[in-house]
Amino acid sequence: MICEATDQLHFDHELPFSKGGTSVIPENVRILCARHNIAKSAKIE
Repeated sequence: MICEATDQLHFDHELPFSKGGTSVIPENVRILCARHNIAKSAKIE
């Protein structure tokens, strides 16, 4: 997690679906707050 948010949490994909990412690999999924997830969009960090 990037921040200390405890509400409005989203599942984020390290490698976005639009770039070939998947939810099948647990290492590709993390939790982000809505603000950080929307800011990340389809970027790869």
